[in-house]
Amino acid sequence: MKEPVKMVTASLVLDDNTVITGQDKLIKITIDSSGHLFGTATSVINIELFGTNYNLVDHTFSVVAKTLIDAVNDTWEEANLGLFYVEESTADFEKKTTKIKGYDLMGKLAKTPYNSGTIQFPCTVKELINQLAGRFDFTVDTNLDNLPNITYQIPEDLYVKISNCTYRDILGEIAGATATIAVFNGKTLSFRDSKKKPDEDEIWTYDNLKTLKYKPKYGPVNSLVLARTPQEDNVAVADNTSVANNGRTEVKLANNEILDDDRRKLITPIFNSIKDFSHHPFEAETTGFGWYKPGDLVLAQASGKVMNGQVKGDLKQSRTNGYNLLTLNGTKTSSGANLNVKPDGFIEAKGTLVNNWMRLPFNEFTLLPGTYTISREGNTDVFMVIDSNVGGNHTLARLSSGETKTTFTVSNTEYGCYIAYLANKDTNLNISARFMLEAGSVAHPYEPSNLGFQNLFIKTHW
Repeated sequence: MKEPVKMVTASLVLDDNTVITGQDKLIKITIDSSGHLFGTATSVINIELFGTNYNLVDHTFSVVAKTLIDAVNDTWEEANLGLFYVEESTADFEKKTTKIKGYDLMGKLAKTPYNSGTIQFPCTVKELINQLAGRFDFTVDTNLDNLPNITYQIPEDLYVKISNCTYRDILGEIAGATATIAVFNGKTLSFRDSKKKPDEDEIWTYDNLKTLKYKPKYGPVNSLVLARTPQEDNVAVADNTSVANNGRTEVKLANNEILDDDRRKLITPIFNSIKDFSHHPFEAETTGFGWYKPGDLVLAQASGKVMNGQVKGDLKQSRTNGYNLLTLNGTKTSSGANLNVKPDGFIEAKGTLVNNWMRLPFNEFTLLPGTYTISREGNTDVFMVIDSNVGGNHTLARLSSGETKTTFTVSNTEYGCYIAYLANKDTNLNISARFMLEAGSVAHPYEPSNLGFQNLFIKTHW
């Protein structure tokens, strides 16, 4: 593929209107955006600057990118890549540089615990969105009246008794109930559905693409399951004709509080919205295009022809069986060990422990009464436990050194559960393993967990 000659620049605009560019202090910007349909999208930014005299924690900044599209006429295309909130700032006095990490508003809401009483119930789904917009000072650019289930009345506060619930979790529930993906651009929230809109297409050609790799086509969607896990109390609907002609492509939404009481009523509007949805998962390296976000629609063109039709930008869905109850949370360090999740699900843990335990990078989870199986593959020489700190620290299951799986029973609902390695303090870890937690007594082959689909995210370097 012919690589075009392009020039891309970026700058930071701080909340006091100070501008930092690559011509003075800006070394590098990396933005990672990830998200999926029926959930939310989050952007994380990492910046490296020359100098150490910065005080940016709790401040905000915008990122502006410019791409030279016509060198003869010095014509540039400019895009605002979003508003970010600084959370970490680390100075390296030896190198005389500073590394800064921040999140978009969705990332900030993911770190904001839900406070009962800040939202008034009963309310409709639309009223819930508007209450959140008022509380966190953002606008909504979607015509909400066109979304499925938007007028559904939520009778009570569904989140008051849920441990560790955040406001991003609530937006994710709304996205699931309305068959959309919730995405922020600055302080504007969009609920994007899976339908192609004629005025939203942009064609990627050889002039923009360095590499393009297609994966097997996903879809058409012809089955939807609204599940209660782990007990698998499910409500389902399917287009049997499409299943017979195309095979089954199933979307599974689990444990959505908004949908739970009226699943049989609310499943049909969701299914009508996503039925027949298909796309081509892809991986692409581009020149520019850092402004794309999860849920955007693009076309890719080569040799004057559109390649394989429509693709859904930044959304890869691979069918799974929904066995794995563990979801990753992006934690990079724990008790002195550095954590790195590989694309195949293996979690590398390297470093010297400063405690006699190390938590693995999974979201805390709730286990209802029942039988479960925890299994692992890879390194098995470290003791591993499933613990809960709710009601006093206690262990629910354990894998001793050399063990790959165990089945255990939970008698009462267990909240705030997590998985940890146990080893002596000062142990130097260098291990890699991947894990499955599933309902029942059978350990199935490994698969990722994300309510039936797995995400592909854009990584943009400037």
